[in-house]
Amino acid sequence: MKRKQRPLLPLLTLALAVLCPVTLPLLAQNTMPQPSPAAALFPAADVEAVAAEVKRQAETNGKGGAGKTLAIYPDSSIAIVARTETSGAEIHRYASDNFVVLDGDATLVTGGSIPGAHDTGHGEVKGEKVVGGEEHHLKKGDIFHVSAGTPHQTVMTPGHDFVFLMIKALRPEQP
Repeated sequence: MKRKQRPLLPLLTLALAVLCPVTLPLLAQNTMPQPSPAAALFPAADVEAVAAEVKRQAETNGKGGAGKTLAIYPDSSIAIVARTETSGAEIHRYASDNFVVLDGDATLVTGGSIPGAHDTGHGEVKGEKVVGGEEHHLKKGDIFHVSAGTPHQTVMTPGHDFVFLMIKALRPEQP
């Protein structure tokens, strides 16, 4: 029996619109790039420049975070994100998040539950905070994976920044 495949680009665009932990208003600042070439290099100097840019934006925009998408592929995306304030809690039904910490530190809370959570209708569940989850302190150089379907939230230490590369991977549609 042949499995029906869902077009991934619309789902990826939606996933980017709710890129964990950057909120939709933060992404609205950026123009959504078109799908990227099948192979691409992101030179260290460019990554550092974008990281500095989003960190400055996060510190000055009053929103607690900022992000810039570097590339969109049919099954994944790459962005640089900076946080200065604790994010809301979320669950992505179709996307896994992979954090590569470029600078600063934060606590990522995973698992548990999100009391009062609401379904956005776009494969995302949002809420104020994760309760009863496991805390993971992340620092520069760490890599952390959060599977699709896992509640998670970035909790900031006051006065600290958190800059990370977010590699979002879409899971194939389940039968």
